[in-house]
Amino acid sequence: MTDPWTTLFRVGLNDGRKYEANAKIAAALELDASFFEVKWGEFGAPALALKTILPLSLGINPTHLCGSVEWAETYAKYATGAVAEKFAEMLNRYKTLVENLEINGGDVPIAVKGNTDLEHRIKVAVFVAFADAKGWDLPVQLATGSAASRAETPEIGKPTPRKDCRDTGKRESQIQAIENAARDIGYLNPLEIPTGGRAAIKAHCIAWKVFGKSESGFRAAWREANRQDRIRLAEKEKYMSK
Repeated sequence: MTDPWTTLFRVGLNDGRKYEANAKIAAALELDASFFEVKWGEFGAPALALKTILPLSLGINPTHLCGSVEWAETYAKYATGAVAEKFAEMLNRYKTLVENLEINGGDVPIAVKGNTDLEHRIKVAVFVAFADAKGWDLPVQLATGSAASRAETPEIGKPTPRKDCRDTGKRESQIQAIENAARDIGYLNPLEIPTGGRAAIKAHCIAWKVFGKSESGFRAAWREANRQDRIRLAEKEKYMSK
């Protein structure tokens, strides 16, 4: 059976009224619930291709025929409403991210180099930190997804024993998990966490057993670690309420 989107796309190509046909394609997305239905469990890998993480960052299903940067480039000018806003923002994020990749002279590292910009893979935690620094809104599932695949690995984020050999309490375990997450990401000085680093650390460890995806637990542990001078943002802490 032919995919309905493929059929509609071919009709648009064969119709002399090209603009009208393309406008119909874009308008149809407003009524297509699957465009915004993301199966987040399929995207729990620690690193994702730009062609996948960019749509996800806007709550768009990257497996949908129209859920891509290429489609946004073609149909953004025809779209209306929420779809138009999403397409425009996707193109903006794509341009900004590519400009800031290390291979283009920026400071955003690539986990796996691809044949094209869209095929480069970037660590989800790195993307979340970059998005946080840029003020981009992200679906909460994306911020926690990078840690999901690690949740079943007990050794990751496991607190180290106390030197006095006493049992480690829950809050201390959470603080140590935050310290471990900071080291995992590459923050060597816990007292100089860069802007966006708190969001990256949370994304990295929030699904570990010690937190159980509890954001309130993370916030409390972060505040206590900050009070003990064990972790601190280099700039004034802006994100304590997140």
